[in-house]
Amino acid sequence: MTISTIEAETRKVDSDGIGVNRTTFKRNPEVAALVDQVLSRPLHRAAVPQYHQVNTNALRPGRELNRAFHRLLSKSKQELATRVIVLEEELLDLRQQLANRDRLVIEEQERRWR
Repeated sequence: MTISTIEAETRKVDSDGIGVNRTTFKRNPEVAALVDQVLSRPLHRAAVPQYHQVNTNALRPGRELNRAFHRLLSKSKQELATRVIVLEEELLDLRQQLANRDRLVIEEQERRWR
């Protein structure tokens, strides 16, 4: 039995033929627990981001943005979220490097003026 089967069965017994949508099973903790029990497996799967698999080394200035956009459209939400987090971390690291460099430049200029 699958969650799709359960969803289809609820449509059969519903007089309007609407039934219960699969997302309802996930949102309602009591229903999710029952479905987990029936399916003998967890309904919710823990997302494990694969940060190490995101490669940003291939990014080049002047790349074809429209092509990159369409390539990213084929990615899942989890893949995109993982990529965004990796890029955010790289951005934060670059900002910190720039701040450190600026601090060193200012300190050097102050030493020269003394």
